[in-house]
Amino acid sequence: MSDLRKVLITGGAGKLARALIQTCPEGIGVEGMDRHRLNILDPEKVRTALFSARPNLVINCASFNAVDRAETDEGREAAIDSNSVGVQVLAGVCAEYGVRVLHFSSDYVFDGDKGFPYHEGDPPNPVNFYGRTKLEGERAVIRASSKNFVVRVCRLFTPLAPGEFQGEGPVTGNFPLLMLRLARKNGRVRVVNDQVGSPSYTPDVARGVWELVRHVSGGLYHISNEGECDFASWTRELFELAGVDCPIESVSSAEYGAAARRPLYTTFENQKAYDAGVTPLRHWREAMAEMLASSRA
Repeated sequence: MSDLRKVLITGGAGKLARALIQTCPEGIGVEGMDRHRLNILDPEKVRTALFSARPNLVINCASFNAVDRAETDEGREAAIDSNSVGVQVLAGVCAEYGVRVLHFSSDYVFDGDKGFPYHEGDPPNPVNFYGRTKLEGERAVIRASSKNFVVRVCRLFTPLAPGEFQGEGPVTGNFPLLMLRLARKNGRVRVVNDQVGSPSYTPDVARGVWELVRHVSGGLYHISNEGECDFASWTRELFELAGVDCPIESVSSAEYGAAARRPLYTTFENQKAYDAGVTPLRHWREAMAEMLASSRA
């Protein structure tokens, strides 16, 4: 998109949205709006936001990501609203005004049975309700315009503020932070050892997204950090780098007993994005080392 001038980001209070705002290239205006200013379920609020911000690209970071809660009646409704219906509303209104959309999807659109990295042409087959709603959102965006983008991401983790892992309260969307807090609180952690994928650092993903939208005019892409691991191995690497001495109980998904079934292998093949002009992302271990260094600053 050589004409990229102004970008509006939905879900503006989220960590991926903040990473996009912080890494936005010079010469591009960017504005984030949280759900109070821009509820993607409400077409009139979408129109008002478009009139106010005057973007030529909307990046949708609004999402329901509570995978287990999506298996409950209340959670299913929330997942449908945020990941499917709301995305359809947003993409439809943007199409009315000729505004392109970039929508984030998930590795959970795959069933995990392939056994080697997934590329964009592999058929989706989600195994849980959350994954089904994310796939519905993808399809709504692509139907609305061939110039829209869908970017699938995998196992996002985010920078830590100094001392953040010593805090209290719930943790969502940042597996390393959750493990560090559980280690401090409980003295041991229980983690699955058979779900393999690519941990991905939000600042790296954000930089890749900005490169992508400046080089191509739309399409479906995978963007993740290089390398793969299961969650137990990720935790061991994390504790070693952080100097945390904590026992890890490594269990199978069946033993762990989560409410939602997870795909067992969802590593991405990112070559399509690289061929489009995205600089290959560094290995996830290097990114995690930077995350920990930032928390000690």
